[in-house]
Amino acid sequence: EAQIRLEKYGTNEIPKVSKGFIKIYLAPLFNWLIVIYLIGALILFIVGLFSEKSNMIMILLTLGIVALNCIVAIVQQFRATKKLKALRELSAPTSTLIREGQKKDIPTKEIVIGDLLVLNQGDKIPADARIIESFNLEANEASLTGESEPIKKLERGIALNEEEAPIGDRKNMVFYGTYITTGTGKSIVVDTGGDTEIGKISHGLEEAGTSEIPIREKMNNFGKWLGLMVFGMWVIILIIILGVRSNAEIEAAGGLGAIIIESLNAALDLMPINIPLLTTIILVTGVLAMAHYGVIIRNLASVDSLGRVSVVCSDKTGTLTKNQMSVEHVWTNGSIYKVTGSGYDPDGEIILVDDQKNLKFVKHID
Repeated sequence: EAQIRLEKYGTNEIPKVSKGFIKIYLAPLFNWLIVIYLIGALILFIVGLFSEKSNMIMILLTLGIVALNCIVAIVQQFRATKKLKALRELSAPTSTLIREGQKKDIPTKEIVIGDLLVLNQGDKIPADARIIESFNLEANEASLTGESEPIKKLERGIALNEEEAPIGDRKNMVFYGTYITTGTGKSIVVDTGGDTEIGKISHGLEEAGTSEIPIREKMNNFGKWLGLMVFGMWVIILIIILGVRSNAEIEAAGGLGAIIIESLNAALDLMPINIPLLTTIILVTGVLAMAHYGVIIRNLASVDSLGRVSVVCSDKTGTLTKNQMSVEHVWTNGSIYKVTGSGYDPDGEIILVDDQKNLKFVKHID
């Protein structure tokens, strides 16, 4: 039955908007400068097919610069995506529930509607569920409501599908992404994955998208104006050449096709062909520098946005901290122990710290 529901409703994961290779890797790289280079190379190639004189060096140079720019960015994007995927798999969470009358721990993504969750202090809620049993049960819903104070949870409350009721008023519900601060209880899963409250919020954010970042916006504006200048210069140079040279001189130079290639080459000389590549290299340098501090950057352009930040205004709980008070050191029987781990996660070690500083600290306490 669980497998049937898993196939019907899908895995208990927040769905991400699927993007193809072009949208993920290539679309962010293309700006007006790149487009102008490609259009220029295409015109040179087409005209060269019908003309005895062609400029393959210029075509190959343009395509080479564009290709190198794409390869550098794609490699970085692929490496970052691979690292993030590995981190997610490494930290794959499990949840305790009762299924077919047996208590078991299963991967959170395999939870289905109808599962009976076992809730204990410190547990992270793996799905939206209705409470059927509670003993002094309280949950922190700061990730959904922004309210840092724990919410008392009861077996009775507002109707299950009362969508008009604020999340904070649904006392008989626990929600995906929140966690239990006090007490124990049991609850029946009613929504999973994208149908949960946090899933709906995530979907809304995905649809809203992100605004144009400063460096890309400036590059595009610069490219538009430069493109107009190149087109104008091309037309002017072409008119001047056609007006100055006689038909015999034009034929001797290789015909109209050769004149078009010559004028376009002169106009494209105004284009700083190395700007896109230099911009990408500078951003990659920033990514590598951030990697030394353990920061994984998937989108190259984020480096520019981060570099422009001077003041961060942020809510503390849930952003800078998790509102999960935990033990860092234990002093007992004349010894000090260090407790590793993060927040309420069950992973960590208890390490005996043995050095002169600790001996002095013990003496001071005595």
